Amino acid sequence: MSQDEPAPIGSDSKTALPSTRLPLVLLTLCLTITAAVNWLYYLPAVQQPLVLPLPIRPTRVLSSEFQVNKPLQYQVEVELDRVMPSDRLNALIGETITSKSDPKSMILHLDWRLLSQGQLVASGKAEPDQGGGWGPTIHKSVGHFQGQPGRSYRLELTILSDLTPLQPANPRAVIQLHPSDTKGPMLNAGLVFLLALVVGLASLLELILVLYSRRKRSKFTR
Repeated sequence: MSQDEPAPIGSDSKTALPSTRLPLVLLTLCLTITAAVNWLYYLPAVQQPLVLPLPIRPTRVLSSEFQVNKPLQYQVEVELDRVMPSDRLNALIGETITSKSDPKSMILHLDWRLLSQGQLVASGKAEPDQGGGWGPTIHKSVGHFQGQPGRSYRLELTILSDLTPLQPANPRAVIQLHPSDTKGPMLNAGLVFLLALVVGLASLLELILVLYSRRKRSKFTR
């Protein structure tokens, strides 16, 4: 056969067929990145390292040990279920800016201390108009601290007043990430997730085209 003569159709079909290896590798990588992003950023951002029911009567209570998983600011909050009118609940916990009520109507009086191996890390107390969050539940912020992953903490609460009017709302102390520290990681996670999604969809499309091309060539060479 001379150099000018074309090669018979199908004589090098195996080497001419596009490979599915690269699209599969890219697709697997994107799925792995997506799973890692969800595990590293989204899940920790919504977890509460500690939920401690508040005693109704004046007393002192010490939580079990807990740890945080991010070196970020954590909020110490009182969380309540929305089982009564918002104005009434806000007045009882001292958020008078939103309820337009008398600050003297506040009954939530407590001190808190955060301990680590018996050493004081942070402390605070419930005061009027400290702010919080309103959604399916109501949160009142009573302080914050800088978290250190791997370090064990215990929260000590001293209840200074009778909280019976709040009992239907199931009051509890919670530790969770400060809202300002969840925006950055979640934004970064969202961008990584979007990039992985775009590359993953492109890889899936390329894989479909490669398989279609193989099938078409296979029928043509029969």
